[in-house]
This record gives sequence, C-alpha cells and structure tokens, in this order.
Amino acid sequence: MAISSQVYKELRIVPVRFERAAAGDPDIAMPDVDDRGHNTKVPAVNGLGASAELRGPVVGLKKDQKVTLRLVRELIDPAAPLYLVSSDESVVTVETPVKGSPVADGARTDIEIKGKLYTGATPKSAEIEVRFQSATGPIIYALTVYVFSPLPVAVTPHIVTINDVNGVGGVAPSLDVDALMTQAKAIWACAGIALSVQATRTWSINLATANQLRFPADFNSITSTNFNTGTINVYVVRQIQDACGVGLSRDAVTNISAFAGMQPGVYLGEVCGGGRTTYWGANDLAHELGHFFSLWHPSDGSTSGVRPATGWSWARYETWSMRLLMHNWNQTARPPYGAPPWTDYADFGYGANFRGALIPFKEVRTGLDKSGRDAQCSVARNYVKTGTLY
Repeated sequence: MAISSQVYKELRIVPVRFERAAAGDPDIAMPDVDDRGHNTKVPAVNGLGASAELRGPVVGLKKDQKVTLRLVRELIDPAAPLYLVSSDESVVTVETPVKGSPVADGARTDIEIKGKLYTGATPKSAEIEVRFQSATGPIIYALTVYVFSPLPVAVTPHIVTINDVNGVGGVAPSLDVDALMTQAKAIWACAGIALSVQATRTWSINLATANQLRFPADFNSITSTNFNTGTINVYVVRQIQDACGVGLSRDAVTNISAFAGMQPGVYLGEVCGGGRTTYWGANDLAHELGHFFSLWHPSDGSTSGVRPATGWSWARYETWSMRLLMHNWNQTARPPYGAPPWTDYADFGYGANFRGALIPFKEVRTGLDKSGRDAQCSVARNYVKTGTLY
C-alpha cells in the first residue's frame, strides 16, 4: 500500500497505533490508552523513576492482569506482517497473538497482553514493540506498559434521604450504586488503584431544604452522621446545590481555608442536568474520587503550591479536556459557542456526548505557560501511597 504525503521540513508518520478495544461503558479488561503528544515523560511513581521521553502511547494494568487492546493499521497495508515483542517478559507478556506468530490481518485487530506477577510493590514498565516482517524485524512502533502492584482503597457508599427541618419531603435517591461502583472500579484499575466497596449505608437526615445538600454549609451535618473511618465516604443525595458532585481530599480540607474543619469525602447528586445514565453518574463518581486522590482539573493552573492559581479561567471551550477523567466544566457547543465542524467531536469512545475517562500517564503540559495539570496517574498513586488518604 503506497502512501503519498507532502512534507514541509518534518513529518511524523505513524504506521500503526493502539486504542481502547471497546466503545461504550468502561471495562476493567479494556483500559483506555494515553496516546497524547510525543517526546513526553511519565513522572516518577511509587519509587519507579521518571521515564525517558516517549514517542508512543502508554497503558497501565495490575499485576497478573490480562487486558485487551486494539492495534490499528493506520498507514500500512492491512495485511502487512506485524509481530508483537515484549522488551521484558518478566514485566509484561503478549498473550494474543501467541509468541512467534504474526498479528492477524485487518485494519483493526484485538491483541492481549498480561502483567506479570513479580515480587515487590514498586511499579515496573516495559515496551510492547511492533516489529515489521518478523519478531526480529525493525521496530515501527512501541507501546509503553506500566504494571502496578494494586493499591487498595476502601469506599463506603451512603444513600441519604434529605428531609426538611420538619422531617418530611425527602425523596430517597434511586441511583444504582452497585453499577456505578463497578464502572468506577474499571476506570481506576488502569492506575492500579483497587476500590474495595463496603456495604451501602442507607439513612435520612433533616436539613434546611428537602432533597438539597447545600455546599458547603450542610457538609459537616452529613459527615457527622454515620461516618465510616478508614474509608472514602461517598454520599449519594438527591441534589447538590450548584454542583453535580464534590470531592474533597485530606489535602484540600487541610490547606484550603474554605474547607477548613471539614471531613474529606465524596458527594454525588442524583439530579444533575435533568438526570443521569449509569455511565454519566459513574464518570462523575470516578472524577470526584480523583479529587479525593488530590487531583485538580487539567486547566486549574500552576502546579506550584497546593491549590489552583488565583484567577485561572476554570471553564473550557474546546474538546481536548473532555477526553480526560478530570475534565473541567466544558461549554463546547453551548451558547454562545457553536458545535465544532465535525460530527464526532463529542465522542471519546464512551458514546456520543459522553465525556471520556482517561487517567493520563504522560506529562503533556498545555496552555501558553505550560501550567496545566497532567500525569495524574502518578499524582494519584503517589498521594494514595502516602498513607494519609482518609
């Protein structure tokens, strides 16, 4: 298959690439792939030093976990003979195709890799090399794989009915919490963070207004009732004032004066923008858990200090951040901004008009001052590992 391209000074040609193997809801066995940018590093994580500059994509999985990815023949013949070779089989192995066999023909082919069950808690990394014509042929692409020792995180869901001051008028949230937790587990698994969900607690409380949790005025009232120490307490309520969800880390309640004296926790409103589907709610839940793991939105400003820079524009008006789990509030396609001139602008592999769930590995700084928040897999794991999570 001939490729015709005009080249001015420099052109990067990507003959093949990797992508998530499934569209739609998150699947723990089909992780998202951080394929953004080139010549970027993955920062140090849990004792493993920063990577070299990487040209290709990065994916994460846990020890002894098999995952499926999709190999896309982008600018190469669909029948071109390709072989997948691990640079270190003590870290990761290729399960499909079997060793020594070529990748099946086709424009898109599913492959399987497996993280090895090594000793120790420090993450390891290796490459899956895509070689042309034979297992010893030239390398035309490489996927960097991070294999993690799981970091267990306990989560206690609460279904909270909010009555008014007279104890009436409350409506119990009806979200399928088990389904949300299953998808949140799948989203965070690629970072090696293992959510251990405790029994759901169902209860009611009297507050100023039925079915509404005021932020932050009512938060201490909620956390002073039925709080489960040593876990992330996730409170599902009917509605949160001016928010779909809120996540507060131990770092935030310690260092930000507006949250002083509060307990760290996650709050999820059932009523948000007219309602929720399972994935929409799961995405919000996983996003707020990210805040509990100390993550900010990607455009929250300078990475120096413990909180975003003052005056940073919080809302976004483009699509790049919509792919990320820690996406900012996005006004794309809303008045006065029209929809971008391509039909799939709001499809990031999880369904049309659904935000993405990518937890970025690479440090691809954005903005003119390169001060955007990134590399959030390393940030989250390093924070969880400190032992001051709850």
